Amino acid sequence: PSRTGDIIPEPAINPNNGQLYVVWQDARFNNFANDEVLISTSSNGGTSWSAPKLVNNHTGQPAYDPSVYVNAAGVVGVSYFQWATTISGNEPTTLYIRHSTAPGSSTVRPTFDAATALNGPFNNLAAPVARGYFLGDYQGLVANANGFIPFYVKTNCADGGPATQPSCRAIQSVLDPTDRTPTLNNATDVYALPGS
Repeated sequence: PSRTGDIIPEPAINPNNGQLYVVWQDARFNNFANDEVLISTSSNGGTSWSAPKLVNNHTGQPAYDPSVYVNAAGVVGVSYFQWATTISGNEPTTLYIRHSTAPGSSTVRPTFDAATALNGPFNNLAAPVARGYFLGDYQGLVANANGFIPFYVKTNCADGGPATQPSCRAIQSVLDPTDRTPTLNNATDVYALPGS
């Protein structure tokens, strides 16, 4: 029921050597059950690309809205949202980041460290409905000397009203929501998280 950036790939370039990276949503590694985050890289200006590699941990739940950035030291960062392994209550979604431990090449896929949870869990299904529960499909990632800085949108029930309001109620269904009542005007907020 969520609307995500499934048709919007995100590119990045290494500022030191011009190596290209692209991340996107794809379901090829889970028999097309749900989207996950993939990456590919090119060290020859886009003439050839590494085989796609799964970035998120495969949990059986969606991972989506990836962003990629390469810092001045050549470290590749990828941020993304992922639903919890078990969907229950009203807080299934967490923002994660992974960093490359080896940048890869056109023939070798990048290697990543363990996923680090940055924010969440929060209730993705408390977002406004716009052809699906919509956080916004234009997330971002940049870096400075202190680390990576994800720029993202999440739901914020503290701004949305009491728990009885649509913006903060518990998840009723993640398959086919029957109540598509618009959430309150301030159910989502924009965040930046320095030093990730």
